[in-house]
Amino acid sequence: MKEETRLVVKEEQKTVAKQEEKTVENVVKVEAAEKAFPALPTIHFKRNSAVIDMIRYANELSRIVEALKEFPGGEG
Repeated sequence: MKEETRLVVKEEQKTVAKQEEKTVENVVKVEAAEKAFPALPTIHFKRNSAVIDMIRYANELSRIVEALKEFPGGEG
C-alpha cells in the first residue's frame, strides 16, 4: 500500500497594527564656543638690541603670526 501525502494549507489571519507616522525633526544645537587666545611662545631679543634672531626663532614667529591671523583684534 502506498500512502498519499496531502499538503494542507492553513490560512492564518494576523492582526497588523498600523503604525502612525510621526514627523521627526532633526535639531542641531550649535554652541558658539569662544576660542581663547593661545599662549604665545617666548622670543628673546639680542642684548641691548631690538633685533630678533629670525632663523633661531622661525618656528616661534610662525606660531605667533598664525595666532595673530586667527585673532586679528588681539586679546579681549
